[in-house]
Amino acid sequence: MTVDNAYRRVKQESKVLLEQSRDVVSRMNPELREEYNEIESKRLEYDKACRAAQQEGRRPPSAEGVDVRSLEELQTELETQKANLELNLMTNPGVVEQYERRKQEVSRSVCFQLQLTQSIAGERLTEPRRASKKRRRK
Repeated sequence: MTVDNAYRRVKQESKVLLEQSRDVVSRMNPELREEYNEIESKRLEYDKACRAAQQEGRRPPSAEGVDVRSLEELQTELETQKANLELNLMTNPGVVEQYERRKQEVSRSVCFQLQLTQSIAGERLTEPRRASKKRRRK
């Protein structure tokens, strides 16, 4: 395979991948697309500033606020997050149901305690009045 043929093959593959990427972005919900465009814009500006700094012999600009991870780093992060999610789902399949059940139990307990406290407080408030009425009658 000649260098020219390899170049043309890679160029064609790049076009296909770029078209697939654009298709995915076009089908995103608007909020996610806006966030993607913002991240992409920051990264392109940063890359442009880095190239200009390199050509002029300056230090590269600060990468603060710019996601400068490589494709491999992003894929590794994605795989790690997927593995964590799968682990959580496999080890805790009923965690949401358990949480909701406990939430209801705590709510019922708090209501019961509140009613009991109000009942006791009400008895304490009304008890001296009854006692004082009895004393007055005698």
